[in-house]
Amino acid sequence: MTVYGRILDSIGPAGQYPFCRELTDPMWKPQLENGDVRYRQIVDQLVSDIVAGTLRPGDRLPAQRELATALNVKLSTVSRAYQEAARQRLVGGEVGRGTYVLGSGAEAPVFASQLPAPPVYDLSTTVPAAPPGDDALAAALAALTPRDHADLAGYPPPRLVERTRRAIADWLAWRGMERQPKVIVPCAGAHAALQALLLEKTRPGDPILVESFTFPGIKILARQLRLRLVPVEQDGEGVTPAGLEAAAGGSAARIAILVPTLQNPTGAVMSEQRRRAVAAVAARHDLTVVEDDVYGPLGDLPPLSRDLGPRGVIVSGLSQSVLPGLRFGFVAGDDGSLGKLQENLHLTTWLMAPFSMLIGSNWIDSGFARQRVEWQRTEIAARWRQMLAALGPSDQPPAPHAWLRVDDDPEAVVGRCRAAGVGVVSASTFAAGRRSAARIRICLTAPATRNDLGEALRILAGLGIRT
Repeated sequence: MTVYGRILDSIGPAGQYPFCRELTDPMWKPQLENGDVRYRQIVDQLVSDIVAGTLRPGDRLPAQRELATALNVKLSTVSRAYQEAARQRLVGGEVGRGTYVLGSGAEAPVFASQLPAPPVYDLSTTVPAAPPGDDALAAALAALTPRDHADLAGYPPPRLVERTRRAIADWLAWRGMERQPKVIVPCAGAHAALQALLLEKTRPGDPILVESFTFPGIKILARQLRLRLVPVEQDGEGVTPAGLEAAAGGSAARIAILVPTLQNPTGAVMSEQRRRAVAAVAARHDLTVVEDDVYGPLGDLPPLSRDLGPRGVIVSGLSQSVLPGLRFGFVAGDDGSLGKLQENLHLTTWLMAPFSMLIGSNWIDSGFARQRVEWQRTEIAARWRQMLAALGPSDQPPAPHAWLRVDDDPEAVVGRCRAAGVGVVSASTFAAGRRSAARIRICLTAPATRNDLGEALRILAGLGIRT
């Protein structure tokens, strides 16, 4: 008997203890849509419901055949979804006993030995590179004053909130936003900022324009908020003006969420000419353009929002350019409706830890955050050269991630890469509509060192993967 089985036998029937609850009424049933690969939709909904608290550690999921019948899909679709969820350590279980949510509970490590081992080299996660021997956070903590300690012990005091806003304004000025936004709302990361913005500006069923291949976070948010994502044609510079024109006219959408700089997953960067053309389309259709600028500091151009006036809203943070764990984000712009976000601080700024406000503001004020970005740019350029040497030339500018062509089913390629010790991500994870592509995304800054990246690239080259 496995460790998992012995634990279940020792604690008694499902429902007797909180981490062994059976979901019977109502049965967990994800909402599937046309377009995305369906097994991935099931996994995405599982992630979303765990984050939202709808599913808690210990909840027992429906049997695979039962869920397949309820969803009117093939049994193999549900089986593959449960297998992927187990690979991501979201669930655990065994034949005859059921499948249970692990989530982030303390029981997850107990069951971890029953699940597949992670890859040796993870190129699937988008995180910035870490400088060797990085002690910046330790130094920042050591420099805190007694007054700082007092600020960390409670809710964010007004003076810290105001200081954080000023620091964000300075950050945007450094990025080229000379005309300061009328509203700046600090949030616990860019994802939280985007969530707060969409809660304020949308209603269930609203269409939202996004790149045809977009970042997974917006797909999860759209499912949570019951929004309809409308894919916009894109090329090597991001969305095309013609594609945006057609999507805006055909959907009656009033909001577009775009990533003009180092778009995830493609790494595309809009030229200045493309930005002007996109701004013109937004003006003709009265579109609010929500600019996800998390990678913007790593590029050379100022935010697109600079030239959009009230139609431009910028969502950004320090996670992809300075330090992921800081959770220092914001939403800013001249849109009049943003004032409601500033009024409802208990849903935005108060969810941000005073620690994040203090360290993030200190780093911006001292110039350390900008130094960190410059180091990150240099490191990305070096790792990009490593990729070109291993996998061949590319027309794209250096980026933290690369969008690679494959000659086979991307899901099969992902499996082979993982079996060889390298984690990568299939194009279907990013597809906003029915169309996918023979592509995978890799993150060059995820490995701890350039040597680790070099080994991972060598493995990919050996599998026949090229740029």
